Amino acid sequence: MKYVSYLALCFHSALVFLSIYGDARGSLIFDNFNGPREGGSTSANGGVGEEIVTDRDITLTNISAYNRMTESGQIIFLIWNAADHTKLFQTSAMQFGPDAGTAYTWKMSTDFTFTLHTGVHYVIGSNVDVSHDDAYDSVPESQNGITSEMVLWSVSGFPATSVRPFIGGADSAIRLYGVPEPSTLILAALGGLTLLAMRRKRTSP
Repeated sequence: MKYVSYLALCFHSALVFLSIYGDARGSLIFDNFNGPREGGSTSANGGVGEEIVTDRDITLTNISAYNRMTESGQIIFLIWNAADHTKLFQTSAMQFGPDAGTAYTWKMSTDFTFTLHTGVHYVIGSNVDVSHDDAYDSVPESQNGITSEMVLWSVSGFPATSVRPFIGGADSAIRLYGVPEPSTLILAALGGLTLLAMRRKRTSP
């Protein structure tokens, strides 16, 4: 009966853990920029995106773009299907102020939920309604099941109406935020609590 009680405790704790997970803000899971920085000026109502692919289903909660804005403007963050250029997701326009001097800064989207599916090629990026400087590098990245395809895409229109491959061998400077898969959390919770239960059993008189 003690084992049944321990397992019940583990299962209950896993459910509590998942409820916390559901309300948690995503963590940084993919950083596509490690320099040296390359890039240049992008006209108003334009932007860049990066082609990526995943080896598992991943839930995104935020996108960040690295650029330099010399005046206040609005940014929209977007996701497309790279195969047929279908727009799958976009945020509402967000207002950002000018950057100081020649500094580039990360601009983060509002919170959202979008699931990237295994093996699908996506283009993830942003577009801006004022002229600005975008950044990229030439170093491929693969982190937490996400791999850059080393193709920088050009984004046109505001909100974006079209995308096209633009520079091969380049990685647009983006960061992706997300949450672990629920199955991973369940296994972690069950494993940890089972070890705790076994330890309590050994120390019981």
